[in-house]
Amino acid sequence: MKTNLKQILVLLALPFISVNSQTKNADYAVVSGKISKPIEGKELKLLNRKENKNITVKINSDGTFKETVKLDQPGYYSLYYAKGNVVYLKNGSDLKVKFVNEAKSLKFEGKGSIENSILYLKDSLNNALIGEFPYSDFLSLEEKEYNRQIDAYKKTIIDLVEKNKGKIDPAFSAKQVEDVSKLKESMQPMYEEQKKILKELAPGMASPEFNNYLNYAGGTTSLKDLRGKYVYIDVWATWCHPCLNEVPFLNEIEEKYKGKNITFVSISIDREKELEKWRAMIVEKKMGGVQLWAGGNSPVEFSDRYYIKGIPRFILLDPKGNIVNQNAPRPSDEKLVKLLDSLL
Repeated sequence: MKTNLKQILVLLALPFISVNSQTKNADYAVVSGKISKPIEGKELKLLNRKENKNITVKINSDGTFKETVKLDQPGYYSLYYAKGNVVYLKNGSDLKVKFVNEAKSLKFEGKGSIENSILYLKDSLNNALIGEFPYSDFLSLEEKEYNRQIDAYKKTIIDLVEKNKGKIDPAFSAKQVEDVSKLKESMQPMYEEQKKILKELAPGMASPEFNNYLNYAGGTTSLKDLRGKYVYIDVWATWCHPCLNEVPFLNEIEEKYKGKNITFVSISIDREKELEKWRAMIVEKKMGGVQLWAGGNSPVEFSDRYYIKGIPRFILLDPKGNIVNQNAPRPSDEKLVKLLDSLL
């Protein structure tokens, strides 16, 4: 698996034994804790869409916080600060949450810490296993390794639940076992589709074409116009925050390989109503390379033929227009420089 399981278990070991007694008849849960180095203006929120609860938790100047949540039944809440994490609350919970590592990691103590340590471990391992949507790296594994990693993840969580049986809510235990047991089944359609994608878009195969995309510099551009150089394509949109996060890195990459045998192309899939926003953002972000707009409201055949379901998406083609990597590393990934250095 892609994470250090031993390290995570060590980090979570303390909360498994740090359980305080609490009145069983309480009709509320208490969530308290501390954020090391709180970010000015950043809110802490507890959300439960099923029960239509959206709670803004007050953060004191020293980073401490405390919130009492009235509960009709046990439930899963999204705890949002630097990023979203899921916590499990039930009546009588007295959960102490410590945000560490620039609020990127959580530690739990108090009543409810065992359930939440298991839940946090499960989510951490799940994220490390399948990666970011559309999970291309994980879904591209050979079937034997793909099954091995899922089975190892499933066994880790089920063993942990069994080890703590009697200390945790039975309904919670059953839900965690059900979730990990269904992972393979839920991922199978995507795994089969990824096998199809890898076959159709294998290295060396001719790339799907795009034709007459609007060029910010004037006129239109087709993929065939770019033959003779490697082409690194960024499929993005003005409304996509992860796309915008990559722009400074892409600018650095373009500068690094200036004068080399490569063209950097950004293809916007913004709708027609966002066309002027696209033009303005190119100026605002000082975006270089070839800036193209794919045409607005109609289906984008190029994106469809690359099975693009999430952006940003990066594609690398050779000077003949053949695929080098249909899911190339992002500009922020050091693997991209290694890849380009090996080709240029």
